[in-house]
Amino acid sequence: MHWEPADAERTVAGELYSQLACRVRVVPLERDEGVLREALTSLYSLYDVTRGILHKHGPAVAPPVPQGRLTFGVLAMVTLNRLLRPLLTVWHPRLAAYEALRPEGTDPVSHERAWPEAAELRHPLDTTRQALHWGP
Repeated sequence: MHWEPADAERTVAGELYSQLACRVRVVPLERDEGVLREALTSLYSLYDVTRGILHKHGPAVAPPVPQGRLTFGVLAMVTLNRLLRPLLTVWHPRLAAYEALRPEGTDPVSHERAWPEAAELRHPLDTTRQALHWGP
């Protein structure tokens, strides 16, 4: 499949890129850096951002194209449903279940860093970060 963006699609791609570029998860997250909850929340917020951009620009971001070509609208929906959704539907509830077990008096960051599955979550977060990286 090939994407040859129309002018309107270039504009919205720039809007979405600026949102992606400042997200926690577009920057690599080392073992003892950042907070996994913030990374998941940041990725989840891309749903509202993307839907807002699609709503704002309407049909101009999904113009009719010949078979074998893509539109920004299709790319955006594929990104949400095939890239972000699998990560979030697995890891958001697993982390939430662990967070619910945090003992009183334990700070959330220390508790999260003690989570036995923290290292396992970092791999799909990094894979997703790489897939979302559109620039040099």
